[in-house]
Amino acid sequence: MFILYNLRYFGALKAMGASNGSLVRMIFLQTLVAGLIAYGIGLGGACLSGLTFSRIGLAFQMPWQIPVGGVLSILFCCFVVALLSLARVLRLEPAVVFMS
Repeated sequence: MFILYNLRYFGALKAMGASNGSLVRMIFLQTLVAGLIAYGIGLGGACLSGLTFSRIGLAFQMPWQIPVGGVLSILFCCFVVALLSLARVLRLEPAVVFMS
């Protein structure tokens, strides 16, 4: 959604001379940061709930494969969605942005 909401700004960057390669790197960096922040929040919530469960006597176990598999699947989903949105940015004509 970030990419689609900010198409106007990507068009402005293209009008100022930003290459498609630099826009692709920028979008993938934003995707990586957003995915890792979301993963960190989720993993922190899971750890806090695990601590809470263990304090009240419930069993909780999280082997290392679960966080590793989680981060890989979250980043995969984020990058697939970024690729789908990236097509609109690469096809964007900078002049169209300044018409409205």
